[in-house]
Amino acid sequence: MQLRKYKINILLILLLLIILPPVIIGEILYSTSRNRNYIDLPLTSNIIEVKDSPEIQTWYSNQSDTLLIVVHGHGDHSSILYERSKNVFISDKFDVLYMDMRNHGRSGKKTPVSMGLYEKNDISAVLDWVNSKHWQNVYIFGTSMGGVASLFAVDSYNNTQKIKGLILDSFIIDPVDAIDRNLKKDYVINPWRWLTINYIFQMRARNWHYPDILKVLDRIDIPVIIFQGSEDVVAPSSVLKHVDKLNKTNVETVLIKDGTHSKLFDFLTFQSKFDEFIKI
Repeated sequence: MQLRKYKINILLILLLLIILPPVIIGEILYSTSRNRNYIDLPLTSNIIEVKDSPEIQTWYSNQSDTLLIVVHGHGDHSSILYERSKNVFISDKFDVLYMDMRNHGRSGKKTPVSMGLYEKNDISAVLDWVNSKHWQNVYIFGTSMGGVASLFAVDSYNNTQKIKGLILDSFIIDPVDAIDRNLKKDYVINPWRWLTINYIFQMRARNWHYPDILKVLDRIDIPVIIFQGSEDVVAPSSVLKHVDKLNKTNVETVLIKDGTHSKLFDFLTFQSKFDEFIKI
């Protein structure tokens, strides 16, 4: 009996030695990668408090009565998205507000990480702040996970009077499938990174119970436009077929030929459709 217990204890210790190093290293890598390539934006810096999370970092301009809130995807932050989108989103016709969701950029670290379930509260906090200011027309742009969080936020937010439209880029309707696709796309190149990031993100985010995103979209009554790249391997273009089946007159879908995940800003189709959608 004693020998059996001894063997079990040895096996448990060995198992912990196998599991703990990737988890610990993953936490360190995730914490340091949150700020990778972060450069201050040439906008006004602002910190917003969130009830269930540490404060979040935002950057905004202030010259118009129309505001575009810009929400990044998982693993990115406002500085990265600003560099990708500035040629389209920086304009004298409307203001912008870039934000770092929790666990990203310079916003506070708050576990667990999800695919929009908790991050929607960051967007709701931003909307509370925006509603206390002068902006009368508010549009929200969300890419990838940021799109899911934006959709959840609009669906649950009580005061949507100022929200004139929702722009979803690289739209995800199945968060678990998107996580798996992203891991297959990026992390097989670096097996060690796959081990660490897989533990801290996939094992957490895959196990959350996500609402039926198409049903959430079906409840939205403000104008919505969805951009999907034909070469997107994380959120495939087949997503648009499912959206179109809803037959929502307030939802427009746009397929960007040769577009990839969260990198559609340079396409003329994206730019022209975006300009049409933002009615100024």
